[in-house]
Amino acid sequence: KNAFCDTLNHRRHLSSLWVTLGSLLFVWGKVYYSKLKGVPVFLMLKKCAKKGLGYIIIFFVTLFILFGMLVGAASIPKEKIQKNMESSAQYLNDGETYFALNENAESTVVDRYADSIRLLIAYNYDRENLLESVMWSSYYFKVGETATKCLYDSINYGYPPNKQYMRYWHGDEIFIILFHLIGNVQLMYIADAIIMAVLAVLLFVLLWKNKLKGGAIAFLIALISGTVWVTPFSLEYTDMMMLMLILTLAAVIFELKGKQFLLGPLFFIGGMAASFMDFLTVETLTITFPLLFVIYIRQRNIGFKKDDFKKSIGAVLLWFVGFILTWISKWLIASIVLGQNVMPYVTEHIAERLDGQLKESLSLLQYIYRAITTNLSTLFPFDFGSVGILISIGAIIFVFYLCFVHRNGNYNKKLIAVYFIIAAIPYIRYIVLHNHSYMHFHFTYRAQMATVLAVCLIVGEITKGGFIRHGTKKRRVA
Repeated sequence: KNAFCDTLNHRRHLSSLWVTLGSLLFVWGKVYYSKLKGVPVFLMLKKCAKKGLGYIIIFFVTLFILFGMLVGAASIPKEKIQKNMESSAQYLNDGETYFALNENAESTVVDRYADSIRLLIAYNYDRENLLESVMWSSYYFKVGETATKCLYDSINYGYPPNKQYMRYWHGDEIFIILFHLIGNVQLMYIADAIIMAVLAVLLFVLLWKNKLKGGAIAFLIALISGTVWVTPFSLEYTDMMMLMLILTLAAVIFELKGKQFLLGPLFFIGGMAASFMDFLTVETLTITFPLLFVIYIRQRNIGFKKDDFKKSIGAVLLWFVGFILTWISKWLIASIVLGQNVMPYVTEHIAERLDGQLKESLSLLQYIYRAITTNLSTLFPFDFGSVGILISIGAIIFVFYLCFVHRNGNYNKKLIAVYFIIAAIPYIRYIVLHNHSYMHFHFTYRAQMATVLAVCLIVGEITKGGFIRHGTKKRRVA
């Protein structure tokens, strides 16, 4: 109890300020819109209270289910996964921890450091002190050894865990443990590749069959820009890609079926799931991709209206609130379970991700500049040498050609503005987490797949498909 109180008091004044400001802005915004629409203020506040209560219920139910699944998976006896864990440790230790499928392209780098850590955590859950073990998420680590060698030694020689990894939920351990009941990590890579391919094909076919061919083509271009064929080689890369595809499929189906009332809860739960499973890789894809397709379909079917602009911003906020609340809940629950203030363990790593320093001395602006440019230059085909650069320049010129020569004067400016806002989300992430984004650009660059998708949809909206219908013979009248 005392530890829990200490944790709450650790950021008491700052939290109170943010909660107060947030509440005032929320109420003011709703009152303002209610006046504009002629709706009595008390009715609007009553409606907001009901929605707020609904999301509170969704949050606790979802968190209970996710936490229960993690504890349940962690309770599986170690003996049942021992053989396949040994096989996985051997496979990873025999290979490289960090390698590239194409030595000249950083975009094809496969990083299995985190995969080894994940397997170590899954293997080292203490079945006798289950809740405490799940909170600590500890693993064996030895200075000077690779993560794959630590995994091999821990599983084969019984070296106990000596390093905690508390700051994340590690929800992906559910699937790692369950899969190791039937196979090793090599088979898991293959299974992930098949599942991702099936999900991607389903989404492409769904768009194509519903006469959303422009969206289907844009989806394919976005996947190519993120060298998506590399992701199944690493568990760390795969989680958010799969979640993005699942959420996008659900969002597209809801929008096509006219069940827009389910989109808010979907985005909220999507933010929670991303926070529960991710290591800060490309978590923003789980909101940017589904939201872009919802907006695209709505514009095609009934038109993007003024109220949809507000709903789009609200969707991003719902996702963000779900993500942050789930992350914070880990620290609060850990404080209760462990009986101590865990914030010092967490705040140290948060500060590092926000403003950590490299060996070279850089100013904040230099740091941010490098974080953005390094991620941008890793996009396909920028990253594939001089040929890739030429192709990229040609593609940019072609985009400008379409937008100026085949421009349709009836394009929706508010829609374009929303597309631009969503396209900017990856770069906002790079600015805020500039240390993390610069150090791990070889996978964080894939967040820009949403930017590529947004640009494709913007071109489609500006040209209204005129280039496809009329070819190069049709010219814009000046």
